[in-house]
Amino acid sequence: MHSRLCLLSFLRVNLFWLRLVCVGAILLNKSIELHVMKKNQNAIVFVILHLLFLPGLQQFLPAGWRALGQSASLQAQEDKYSYKVYNDRKEGIVPAKTLVAGERLVLVSAGIESSESLSSGEPLEYKLAFYLHQGARRMSLTVRELKKRYKMEPLRREYPAGLNSFSWPAEIPRFYQISLQDLAPLAEISDSSGKKIVPVAIFSAAPKHAELNYRFCFIPLQAISILEYKIYPFGSLAPIYAATLRGINAEEEAPLRWHGKDRNNRMAGDGWYHIAVEATFKPLPGENARRVNLRHTFYHAAEILKGNWNAPR
Repeated sequence: MHSRLCLLSFLRVNLFWLRLVCVGAILLNKSIELHVMKKNQNAIVFVILHLLFLPGLQQFLPAGWRALGQSASLQAQEDKYSYKVYNDRKEGIVPAKTLVAGERLVLVSAGIESSESLSSGEPLEYKLAFYLHQGARRMSLTVRELKKRYKMEPLRREYPAGLNSFSWPAEIPRFYQISLQDLAPLAEISDSSGKKIVPVAIFSAAPKHAELNYRFCFIPLQAISILEYKIYPFGSLAPIYAATLRGINAEEEAPLRWHGKDRNNRMAGDGWYHIAVEATFKPLPGENARRVNLRHTFYHAAEILKGNWNAPR
């Protein structure tokens, strides 16, 4: 009986090492292939990952090695999802840097949001939709999540007039647990009169019955005591909507919403509008309170607030 147990123990240990040698040979071959492809760092990470996370091997490793494996796994995913060019877009995690810089109050997104959830479960793809009054010969469109440095940018620049849409796989946002509500779209077009912003809806399933509104999100680089904003029809001095926000911290998102209606709760007519922003910053020691005034032009189309976003473009 004792000899049988010894034999089983011997076979178990030797099978483990035989398996490890075989796997090591396979991974070494894989690393050589990746080396030929000039991906040395990824090859090393690949080997470490597979050795440290091989089924049945973790129990033989010290806790520090297991932590190293987890760290290597995260680094490998960072490399895998680094910002790169795909068939129809650029997407991934951009290098660590300040995405908002230069001004004291920066527009980081112009979107369309719903009062009900735009997603259920784990969607396989995300979609965006926007309306153009006239075709755009060159439009820049970026979707970001600032904290996790995610960025997506369609390669296409020209779009026809009317409702347009674009879709892309949700793999990277899902891996980093980025929800639809975390994504900040910003689209701009330029013509002879200057830059104009294009509100963008991001969704996985368009809402059927929902209250939709525009959401213009600003980030101040210094704390704001009071922020007032108004919506004006193009060429008019009389605002059709006004609201106020108070006590906004530095680098805190300040969402400015408009439901597309006037003071009488009637849907505003299609056309060009301005959003005018006046912010008063909390003074720094030795400073007087400063104000900043911003104005952005956008086209309001009642159609985009109806939620019928699945345009075949």
